[in-house]
Amino acid sequence: MSQFEIFTALRYSKPSIGKGTAGLLSALSLSGLALSVFGLIVVMSVMNGFERELQDRMLSLTPHAKIQWDQNIHGDWQIVQDKLLVQPEIVAVAPYSEGSLVLSAAGQVAVARLTGINTDAEKSFSQLPTLIRAGDYEQLDSPFSVAIGAGLARRLGLAIGDSVNAILPRIQITPFGAVTREKSLIIVAVFESGTVLDSALMFSNLDTAKKMLAKRNSFDGLKLNSSDAYAKKSIIQSALQSSSINTLAGMKLSTWQEENAALYSAVVMEKLMIFILLICVVAVASFSIIAIVLMTVLDKKTDIAILRTMGANAKQIKSIFLLQGSIIGIVGTLVGAALACVVAPHVGTLFSGLEQAFGFQLFDPNIYYIANLPSELSTLDVLIVTTVSIAISMLVSIFPAARASQVDPVTALAVSI
Repeated sequence: MSQFEIFTALRYSKPSIGKGTAGLLSALSLSGLALSVFGLIVVMSVMNGFERELQDRMLSLTPHAKIQWDQNIHGDWQIVQDKLLVQPEIVAVAPYSEGSLVLSAAGQVAVARLTGINTDAEKSFSQLPTLIRAGDYEQLDSPFSVAIGAGLARRLGLAIGDSVNAILPRIQITPFGAVTREKSLIIVAVFESGTVLDSALMFSNLDTAKKMLAKRNSFDGLKLNSSDAYAKKSIIQSALQSSSINTLAGMKLSTWQEENAALYSAVVMEKLMIFILLICVVAVASFSIIAIVLMTVLDKKTDIAILRTMGANAKQIKSIFLLQGSIIGIVGTLVGAALACVVAPHVGTLFSGLEQAFGFQLFDPNIYYIANLPSELSTLDVLIVTTVSIAISMLVSIFPAARASQVDPVTALAVSI
């Protein structure tokens, strides 16, 4: 693109932000595009904030990864634990045992996942001790004592000191016939993480879990935390390989993303759909560029004819008006993106100020488990939005630019005379 085309396009762009009908339309188009880009980036940042908040709350009770293996090497679990803790990627390792139980109390029935833990190791492994809202975490060392989620406790009408009837949904054949394992468990603590886990999880010591779940061994494997909770599975596998643990027969490695794949996929899909819908809004705002460039073409027919007679070809004329539309799109996009980058990180603070000013509460902590609107600005999101917006602006400028290149100089000059 020559200096002539750039200079002429900039000259034609100046009146578009000045006075008159063309200037008003240009200002509205630029403002609409900037507002669309601003809204898209801010909404994506809020979605990122909610996603990170949900993941952090889930990770407060969920290990980053689990290692399960066959029973024939259970006697070597401490050797495996020591090898793992040497690796810099692994920061915590602890044995666990888990299984499903059917709970019944006060005429209510629910299914819960019982996880047996080492109560001492858990203090440095997860946030369970700090999430206790009632009762005493230390009491978990008592036989047949459990910590239950707040949602599960509300559903079954349980409080500290109450007992709940637990049934292992597995039939065992004995000399006396088919029987099920059943036992009363004492509620010694209630935890609350603000996630769906509160309605599905309960914890006990390893010995209690072993007896309730009819395990020959006191645990199913090892759970571990890595230095980066969002690290890829391959990084953890590399740590296992460095420890020569991946050679153990029957070993199975699973990450928290895999175990919560359904919820994780739902959040990603929701974020994707919102992105697509708001991109459509950006596209609609960009379409007004067509009207602005077409109006400029109509106003500048005489100028186009003069340029053609002075030697400018159709390709150069097309480039001039294509550049004009692109300038409007680029300026509008960059203004919206710049405003979003300033506002998005402080959305929570802004909403808190509005709540105090108008005396209302947008998010009730008793319902949403959050007091402020979370927001996390992603550089990748900003780059994607700005790139797509500028690309759309350039695409919609092609049609009016092509019309400008088809202007007949003889006809245009004759009409002007």
